[in-house]
Amino acid sequence: MQSVLWLVENELAVWMTLGTLAAVGLFALVSPQRFASVAQTSGQWFDTQRIVDWFDTRFDVDGPLLKHSRTLGILMLAAVGYVAYRFYALLDVAA
Repeated sequence: MQSVLWLVENELAVWMTLGTLAAVGLFALVSPQRFASVAQTSGQWFDTQRIVDWFDTRFDVDGPLLKHSRTLGILMLAAVGYVAYRFYALLDVAA
């Protein structure tokens, strides 16, 4: 019940997060080339001065995701829609 209260108290943050995720999913769906360009530009790797080697290990997720960015966009929009529906139902019950 504690997590339900947190969600209700932070309703604006939840809706803003869902909106941002929906925008990213829509961007990936509508314009895969620009999405790939933005992902490549924002995915620059910065040296963390080898504080912890595990954090410096690079995992290539860009390759598979960028090949299928439209599928990623559809899945993100579906997930956001589902979470938004469940969150709205939760708020409706809490009211």
